[in-house]
Amino acid sequence: MPRGAALQSAVLSAIAFWALSLAQLQLPGLYYDEALDAVPAMQLVMGQRVELVRDAGLTVAGIRLPLMAMDYVGPVYTYLYVPLFAAAGVSTFTARWLPISLSVVTIALTFAWTRRAFGDSVAAGAALLLATHPSYVFWSRQGVSVTAALAFFAVGALWLSGSWLRRPRRATAFALGLALGLGLTAKVLFLWFIVALLAVGAAVVAFRARERRPEGFSTARASVLSGALGFLVGALPLIVYNLMSQGTVRAIAANLETTAYGVSNADYLTNLVGRARAFLTVVQGSGFWYLGGIERQVLFPWAIGIALVVVMVFVGFAGRLGNERREAAALLGIIGLFFLQSGFTISGLWPTHSFLLLPLLGTVVGLGLKVALDRPVFFVAVLSLLVLGNVWTDLRYHVDLAETGGRRAHSDAIARLAGVLLEREGPVYALDWGMKSNLQIITAGRVNPIEVFQYQTEPDAAFRDYMWGALHEPGARFVLKTPEATVFRRFEHAQRLAEEWRFKLVLEAEALERDGTPLYLVYAVERLL
Repeated sequence: MPRGAALQSAVLSAIAFWALSLAQLQLPGLYYDEALDAVPAMQLVMGQRVELVRDAGLTVAGIRLPLMAMDYVGPVYTYLYVPLFAAAGVSTFTARWLPISLSVVTIALTFAWTRRAFGDSVAAGAALLLATHPSYVFWSRQGVSVTAALAFFAVGALWLSGSWLRRPRRATAFALGLALGLGLTAKVLFLWFIVALLAVGAAVVAFRARERRPEGFSTARASVLSGALGFLVGALPLIVYNLMSQGTVRAIAANLETTAYGVSNADYLTNLVGRARAFLTVVQGSGFWYLGGIERQVLFPWAIGIALVVVMVFVGFAGRLGNERREAAALLGIIGLFFLQSGFTISGLWPTHSFLLLPLLGTVVGLGLKVALDRPVFFVAVLSLLVLGNVWTDLRYHVDLAETGGRRAHSDAIARLAGVLLEREGPVYALDWGMKSNLQIITAGRVNPIEVFQYQTEPDAAFRDYMWGALHEPGARFVLKTPEATVFRRFEHAQRLAEEWRFKLVLEAEALERDGTPLYLVYAVERLL
C-alpha cells in the first residue's frame, strides 16, 4: 500500500471513530461506575470537599487530593478531568469526551506502532478495524467504567518498547516505565499486560544477545534503572495509597481465593473457559444488551481465528526469523500470556477486561490479511468487508439506543430522576447502588445523594442509625429502584423503621424508561400523628 494511502486510511479511521462515538453522546444514561472518577474532579473544580476512598489522600495548600477512585482503580481520569471540567463545565457530554479523545489517540498510536513493525497496509487495516469495531466504539463512549485508558497505555508501551529496542536510551526507558506505572495505577489488572510485555521483552533481548547483536546494549543497565524510576513515578499514587490504607492489598487478599462475585481462583481451567466466552463477546461486539438489543459482528470472530492461525504459521514455518516475524511472535506472545493470566482475578470474568487487547487483535487481523493475500486488491476487499460489518453493527446499536435510551442501570431515566430531584429541596438518601455519582455529575454537584444502603446482603445495626438521622431531616427524600432493578434490598427495612418511629414513606415521583417502565422511585417522608 502506498504511503499516502496508508496515511489517508489513518485519517479516515479517526473521522469514522469520531462520527460513530460522538453520535447520541448523551445516551445511554450516565452509569454509576462511569462517573466515579469524575466526581472528585468536579469537587476539585467547584471547591467542594473531595470524597476520598478510605479517607486516603494528600492535602496540598488546604486541598484534599485523591489517590485512588476505588481500591483497584486509580485517579488517572480524575486529574485529566480537572482542566476539562474547568474549561467546558461538568456534564455527561464532557465526562464522555475525555475517554473518547484518549481512544482517538490510541488509534493513532496503533497506526504508528503497527506501521513500524509490519508496514503500511497492516497499519491501515489495524487502524480501520479498531476505529470501527463495536466493542471499541461503545466502550470508549463509557470509557471510564471500563478504564479505556488501559489501551492507550498498552499501545504506548508497545511503541516505546520498539523504540528502545532500536535505540536504547534512558529517556525512552523512563517513558516506557512511566506508561506501565500509570497503566497499573489506572487499573490493577494492567499487571497482566505488564507481566506479558516484560516476559516477551526479556525473551527478545536474550534472543538478540544470542545473535551477538549487542549494539546499543551497553546502556542496558542505565536503561533498566531509568525504566524502574519511571514506573515508580507512574505507580506513585497506588503506592502511597497502600502505604496509607493498604486498600488494594486488602482488596486482593479478600478476593484471593474466591472473589465477591463468586469466582474461585482455584478453578483455573474453568475460569479460562469463562474468559474464552467473554473474549468471544468482545470480538463479536455482543456485550451491549443495555443499549436495547444484542447485535453481533459475525465476521470478526472468524477473521480473528483465521488470522491467528495464519500468523502462527507465518511465525513458525516461514523460514528465517526476520524482523517482521519477530514482531509477530512478540505480539502473539503478549496476547497469549495476557489471556493465561486472566484465569486469576479479584473480581469477575468480565468481557471489559479484554478491552486493551482490541488494538492488538486488529493488528493480528491486518497482518493475517497481508500474509494470506498476495494481491492488494484482495487485501482491500476483505478489509472493506470487515470494516463494513463493524459499521453496520455500530449503526444497529445506535438505532436500538435511540429507541430505548439505554436499559436498567444504563437508562437515561437517570437524567429524568435528576430533573425530579432538582425541583425539590432537602437532602437525598440513596437506598440502593447506582444513583449517587451519576446524579452528582448530571447535576454538576447540585444533587449529592447520601448512600445509606451498605454494601452487604443484609443491613447491620448501623443502618438503623442512618435511617434515624435521615428520617428526622426536614425535606428528606429517599431514592431507590423498582424491585426488578434493585441491587441491595433496603426499602422494606427502611419502611419498617419509619413505621416504628411514627413516620411514613410516601411515593412522590417516578422516573420512567422510554418504554414507560418505572425504574427510579422517589419517596418523601410524612410524620404520623
